[in-house]
Amino acid sequence: MPFEYEIDAETGVLHIKNLKTSLLQLPKGATHVAFRYGVLHIDFDTFDYELCEAPVVWIGTENTEKQQILTPVLATKSLPITIYVLGMRMYQEHQGVPYMLHSKGNVGVRVLGVKG
Repeated sequence: MPFEYEIDAETGVLHIKNLKTSLLQLPKGATHVAFRYGVLHIDFDTFDYELCEAPVVWIGTENTEKQQILTPVLATKSLPITIYVLGMRMYQEHQGVPYMLHSKGNVGVRVLGVKG
């Protein structure tokens, strides 16, 4: 990841520090990047799980350096394993409507951490 981040283990809140879209490998024509963050709580013995997601954060590609905070809904279950996942999609805006860019490399997912 071309930025630093920190996860609050108690709340699951993701703090992205000094996000510079200029450091992302953006395809030609991309006008926006959308970050989707989720925290998956799971018990692999029983297959019980709960996915807690944060609202999608939209950032223009001309964005200057700034911090982003992604706050997932709080979990209602206490399960032994927690997996933190960040997804990124790139979009092009046309007449005020964002369209997802579907070519290779325009969608990414990364596991940021595992606890338990």
